[in-house]
Amino acid sequence: MASPPKTPLLSLALTVLLGLPLTGAAAEAPDPETWFVETYGGLWLEAPWDQAEAIMSHYTEQVISREPGAAPETVPTREWIGPLFGQWRDEGWLSAEVVAIQTDRLNANTAVFKARWKDVYTDGSEAFSCGWYLADLVDGAWKNSEYTSIDCADHGLD
Repeated sequence: MASPPKTPLLSLALTVLLGLPLTGAAAEAPDPETWFVETYGGLWLEAPWDQAEAIMSHYTEQVISREPGAAPETVPTREWIGPLFGQWRDEGWLSAEVVAIQTDRLNANTAVFKARWKDVYTDGSEAFSCGWYLADLVDGAWKNSEYTSIDCADHGLD
């Protein structure tokens, strides 16, 4: 009796031992800066309050908020940002756009962003603000896990 070919068996054994997919190398993670500007940032471009669920899906379930002058606070994402969408809309805010970014990929699973945002309001005015974000690669997708507002000029984002 002939034995089955050894190549598929060897491939299966290596896959199990090494945790690699049968097709070859593991899928490459998305570029963090592209993700931040186009995927996450893109959700803020038009009526972000209608994108609240999608925006919150770009955060871990809990966020560490590091506001100036306050101790770091771990807050459920829905409690932290969820209520603000309606408040911002009621104040006349229309949208936000990432207009400058500095990205530092700390390792394969962690990236830091300093972003300058341009906010647009119903009266035609614009305002600029900056934030620092830490994002982690979770199940193949980037998720913001920490945030603090920062001074744009102090961080070269003016």
